[in-house]
Amino acid sequence: MVPAGVVTVLMLGFVGCILFGMRDCRQTTPPVVPTLAQLAPQTNLVVVTPTPLPATNTTPAIKREVDALGEANANWARYMALIGSADFDSASNVLQTITARLSTSELQERFWDSAIPKSARGTLGLFRMCLLCAQGQCWRCQGEGACAACSGSGLCATCKGVSAKFSRCMECRCKRCAATGRCTACSGQALVRCDSCAGTGSTSIAVHVPCASCGGDGTRSGLQRASGAASQTRCLTCRGAGQREVSQYRTCPVCTGKGRVPCPACSGNGRCPACTGQGRNTPCAACGSTGQLRHECQTCKGAGRCQECKGTKSCATCSGAGSCPKCAGHGLTEHLQLPVDRRWLSQARGYVVSDARTGARLASGYSEGPQTITVRDRQLTFTVPTNTLLWISTELNFARARDILTTP
Repeated sequence: MVPAGVVTVLMLGFVGCILFGMRDCRQTTPPVVPTLAQLAPQTNLVVVTPTPLPATNTTPAIKREVDALGEANANWARYMALIGSADFDSASNVLQTITARLSTSELQERFWDSAIPKSARGTLGLFRMCLLCAQGQCWRCQGEGACAACSGSGLCATCKGVSAKFSRCMECRCKRCAATGRCTACSGQALVRCDSCAGTGSTSIAVHVPCASCGGDGTRSGLQRASGAASQTRCLTCRGAGQREVSQYRTCPVCTGKGRVPCPACSGNGRCPACTGQGRNTPCAACGSTGQLRHECQTCKGAGRCQECKGTKSCATCSGAGSCPKCAGHGLTEHLQLPVDRRWLSQARGYVVSDARTGARLASGYSEGPQTITVRDRQLTFTVPTNTLLWISTELNFARARDILTTP
């Protein structure tokens, strides 16, 4: 049987070949297997010792820990290989599997102490320039912080806060008065013309009086005859009647000279007798006897408030801050943060800005405190954490990040 130590070194050598591309490992395997301390100086490979596994003849709880550490060690080898091939998204998925398998903080501490020494432990942060905003401003409100839908008023843009419109109910509309509430006979005046006097206020009667022309005789003296007597002719005024008919006026007894009497249709109150002056017939199920139909605003559903900001007047996208919610105004969005051994990187800390399209480095460096650089007329503001290398891409692709990985 091959000793357990020999098997461990052979396994790690194979993992190292996957990570750093050593194609001739199987051809150069020495007949005598060197120790881990001897193997590390001969190559640039960072040797990772697997987490020691407890004996298997223990309690079920310890056996579960053994299984978890064994699975974490196998996934850690996959993780290193994926980092070496710059497949960072897959490496992040494997890292989540490792974290989920190590259920307790004690197991996690034991694993990480054996996976990466504390003195060499670092972080590779993958960031990209924000594609949503320009100069860190909120794309919705253009940096104003006010709601763009209602222009900062908080009111519904459709109904302007009225919440509803009203129209006259046609179901209960009085058809006799056309919803005016006025009597149609008197037009709401409560009085109509007196039929007795035709609205004049007085009546006339015929009175016979003697004819003034003939003095009541009915005849008048005409031409004088030869005998000397005057001839008698019929009175032309009264036509021989001796009297004539004249009209004599007196106050109308019906309207007492007013010429108008109370309207019989409405009993003199001027209101429509069908609807008693309301203009509508009650009760009405359509309008609730109010006479008006309420039509709610379809945009705000009768609330009267802006549906985007809910009446707060602030931009719902950035919560009124005016800065891009994706990058918080810094111009950078985080993609991944991966734990690495700093010896895997050609630059242990700082930042590198890369153009994913051309592969050119636009900026790089390190200094304490906040960093402010200008890339493609965009101002980027960020701070490099301790023992962290930030790879900043101008596009979605992070494949060029393999340039900072060391090889044997």
